[in-house]
Amino acid sequence: MVLYWQDVILAIRDCAFVTSDWPVILSFENHCCRAQQYKLAKYCDEILGDLLLKEPLSESPVNERKDTRRYNTPLPYNLHSLRALLVQE
Repeated sequence: MVLYWQDVILAIRDCAFVTSDWPVILSFENHCCRAQQYKLAKYCDEILGDLLLKEPLSESPVNERKDTRRYNTPLPYNLHSLRALLVQE
């Protein structure tokens, strides 16, 4: 059985907020070359559109350590009203 990336993203778009408006955090692990990663990101952008959170929330600034790794920053309380898909790095 072949599972296509577009079908997965379409299913996420269609089912993510059926039972709740809470944001959905997506964590992708892929072992693709840069060209394929670009293609996957393009599909996410085209299919998920405005549901995809593309900019940091102003209420929740990204904190950086000296080694530039991001560390846990609490999400704002009002995030529960945000129907959004967040991609975890």
